[in-house]
Amino acid sequence: MNTTSYVSGQIRTYDTSTGNTSSGFYSGSVTTSPANSFASGFSNGLALGAAVQARRVQDEIHDACMMRRGWKEVPFGASHAASAKPVPTAAPMVTSTTQGASTGGNTPARSSDAIYPNAQDAWLAEVNEFMVIYPRYKESPPLWGRLDAAVRKIAEEQPLASGPQILLAAHDSLNSKGEGVPEPAKGDPTWLIATIYRQAVNGSVADQNALGIGFMSGKNPFPRDYQRSRYWFQKSASTGDPTGQVGYGTLIFEGKGGAADRSRGYWWVEKAAATGDKSATAMLAVMKTKMSAAELRASE
Repeated sequence: MNTTSYVSGQIRTYDTSTGNTSSGFYSGSVTTSPANSFASGFSNGLALGAAVQARRVQDEIHDACMMRRGWKEVPFGASHAASAKPVPTAAPMVTSTTQGASTGGNTPARSSDAIYPNAQDAWLAEVNEFMVIYPRYKESPPLWGRLDAAVRKIAEEQPLASGPQILLAAHDSLNSKGEGVPEPAKGDPTWLIATIYRQAVNGSVADQNALGIGFMSGKNPFPRDYQRSRYWFQKSASTGDPTGQVGYGTLIFEGKGGAADRSRGYWWVEKAAATGDKSATAMLAVMKTKMSAAELRASE
């Protein structure tokens, strides 16, 4: 059943004529299913400007960058099935991708908080994401080798850092010595994407939402990846941000990027609606039409 939903939230925009960025607010209405309406409305308002012209990543990431959590020694360009020798590991790295979201308060216990089945799958997704932002690393064996070494070093030094934090720290370490992929210049079509990624990794909920929207909608240069969308919306939702809670809840509700759990998804969107968020209130009304009485009771 098609319905009209109202969506709103924070956005980051880029002015190609001045090179300036600004944060703002988007609201609008779209007619489609809950998750698609959320993605469509936000991607229309995201206004990435010239950044959306950045090219898509062209190839799958090579198995070489599997790092400490099962990192594999595979030559640059080797096939997925190549034999590998694991690098010895010390303490396992703890990342939010395997911990689930911190919800606060009472909530039904659900497996839907676990986005990836294991840490190695989470790491591969994190590397793939990084290569969307900095694709030149996988196009050059020397650059790839330097990133490989830098990631190992950072992982050893910062065992509690998340995968995106380690990748970005390794990238910054290489650039400090003039050995990495240079940051895009302000005004370059890819500059805003790199800025959004960096700010999201550093905890900006507006930018975490932007990445969640990018992966949900498949807006260039992002591939459509509902698991990465869940990851970033989960990060934002766990801080209490209503935009993140609506995004995370709709993905759980419709089973995109993981198992479907209508009661759990409804619960997250209800948290956002409790803050007075209009898009969340509208989304709840749509969700109720699809839920049984038992599912509604389970969401309480």
